Amino acid sequence: MNEEGSRFAPGMMGSAVYTGARSIKDINRITDDNGITVSSEINKMHSSFPDLEIKEFGREIKCFIEAHIEQGPVLELEHKKIGIVTGIQGKRTFKIEVTGEENHVGTSPRIVRRDALVSTVKIIENLHNNIWDNEDVTRFTIGKLIVEPNAPSVVPSKVVFSIDLRHPDEKILNELGDKISQICLDNSRPCTVTTKELVHDKPLKFPEEVVSKIESFTKQLNIDFMRLPSGAGHDARYLHYFCPTGMIFIPCKNGISHSPSESVKKEDLVAGTQVLAETVWHYAN
Repeated sequence: MNEEGSRFAPGMMGSAVYTGARSIKDINRITDDNGITVSSEINKMHSSFPDLEIKEFGREIKCFIEAHIEQGPVLELEHKKIGIVTGIQGKRTFKIEVTGEENHVGTSPRIVRRDALVSTVKIIENLHNNIWDNEDVTRFTIGKLIVEPNAPSVVPSKVVFSIDLRHPDEKILNELGDKISQICLDNSRPCTVTTKELVHDKPLKFPEEVVSKIESFTKQLNIDFMRLPSGAGHDARYLHYFCPTGMIFIPCKNGISHSPSESVKKEDLVAGTQVLAETVWHYAN
């Protein structure tokens, strides 16, 4: 449930609750941008399927093997049909709120303005300058920006924006994430700013025994493959701490996902299914 976290944040709610990393009580009261709660939507779904049995959490799992498109361009560029996932890079997400003062654009001189958008632009510029690396390993994104009151003739009084920070090295992820609050503070004047961390997921490595087993079946099937880490988060992140876990990637066209342009080849689907079937058959027996 809600692996992507697009409407309700954070993502991977189902696997987080199933494995005990989060409580169902905390998840149920989370709201979307319109104030609608997770619990109300779940109840709506249950009412649509009244004959569906509701089971308690807590069943044991032998292992978890997750098949997925890569959501990146590496397999396609390397002409490989299978990606054997070695782990998932770490992720920290933040909600930044910049508060200024509403004013009339035609009558307020610059000296008295507390323009939240101007301060936000300065903050974002300095975040990019301090967090991006020349090696292009760091993934830093501001994907959501809300301006209030969002009117042409009013000085913006408030801006809320998101930060998504990812890195495969835990030490670097911690160092970069810990900089964010101070960078925002140093560049917020004459406005005020608050920083709230929403998610802090450490980088992880899947068990070598599982990774090697998937690799051995891929070799037996004579399918071209490579090992690679996952840049995106998946339910396997939470299952990793719950039972032996692994992932199998197949290529996707131009690395595009979450889009009408998302596309995979039939032969890659077949290859991925073959490797998945062999792996699941092994652990099931």
